[in-house]
Amino acid sequence: MHFRDLNEAQILALAITAEEEDARIYRDFHLATTIALIVVAAELAVIAWIRKRYMDTPLLSAIFQVVVGGVLVFLTGWLIGSG
Repeated sequence: MHFRDLNEAQILALAITAEEEDARIYRDFHLATTIALIVVAAELAVIAWIRKRYMDTPLLSAIFQVVVGGVLVFLTGWLIGSG
């Protein structure tokens, strides 16, 4: 069946189905992004703690270094992904 063969009700049903699918994909993407941010924040916190505990780095300094490093990695990935 071709699109031109559909009647108005079928086109409307197709559009509604597409909108529902788009909403589901957006929810899944939002959930995955939220989980990824939580995991990355936990990883950075653990790295800062390891630097403080085993490398005798002051905690605020370790947090600053880890956050700056994380931001640089994020920006690099963003630039590569958008190029």
